[in-house]
Amino acid sequence: MKNKEIAFENLMPFYVKLKRSRMEKWCLQEMTQSKKEKRSFKRSDNNTEFMINKMGFYKKHAWFHFDDSINGAGWVPFKFVRNNYRRLNIEPLSCETNDKKMYFCAVKMMLNFAGINIDSTTFDKYINVSQYNHFTYTPQHFFNIFVNLKGSYKDLTNKSFRRVRSRLLRNRPVMLWIKDYSGTIVPIVVVGFNRRVFIYNDPLSGTMKEITVKSLNKQWRKCHYFALSY
Repeated sequence: MKNKEIAFENLMPFYVKLKRSRMEKWCLQEMTQSKKEKRSFKRSDNNTEFMINKMGFYKKHAWFHFDDSINGAGWVPFKFVRNNYRRLNIEPLSCETNDKKMYFCAVKMMLNFAGINIDSTTFDKYINVSQYNHFTYTPQHFFNIFVNLKGSYKDLTNKSFRRVRSRLLRNRPVMLWIKDYSGTIVPIVVVGFNRRVFIYNDPLSGTMKEITVKSLNKQWRKCHYFALSY
C-alpha cells in the first residue's frame, strides 16, 4: 500500500474503550486531515464506550471509525484503543428452557452478528436432532452449520481464555457451554471482556450478563470446556 493510499472496510458494530495512559488522545473527522484539526478527548472519555463501525488504513497507520449518538463521529488511531476491552454489538435473544431451542438461539445470535439469518428449519437441516438423545450437543455437531452458512468454524474446546479473547478481538463471538447454579447445561454466547470479567448473552433470560474469570472457569470445566467460534 502506498504511503498516502486510503483504504477502509465496514465492520459489524462493536465497542471499544480508550487506553488509560496519560498520553494525549485525539481523533480526526477524516483520516486525511492534518493533526492541526484534531479533536482531543477528555479524561472522562477513558471510561466511555465508543461504537466502531469501520477500520481504515492511511499513511501505514490503522484507524477505527466511531459513530454513535453519544460520542459523535470521527477516526481514532488504533494505538489509542485498549486491547483489554471489547464488546460485540450482539442483541441478546431469549428462548424457552428447551435444549434444542437454547442451542438454536445461541447459533442465531452468532450468525446474526455476521449478517446471516437462520431459522429453525435450517438449523434442523444441518443438525439431525433425531440422532442425539435428549438433544445433547457438542461443538462438533455445529461444524456443518458454520461451514455452510459462515464459511468457517473453530473448535475452541479445552482452549485457554487467551484464545477466547483473541477471537473476540477479531470480532468473532464464542459459544461456550456452562453448567449454571441450577445444574442446567446452557450454551452462552460470549460477546466481550475486560480485565476482570467476561460479558455474555444468556439465551435463557435473553439478557446480557457479566461473570468473573474464576466463576466462568468453574462452570465451564463442568462441561468439558466445550466452546466454538467461527
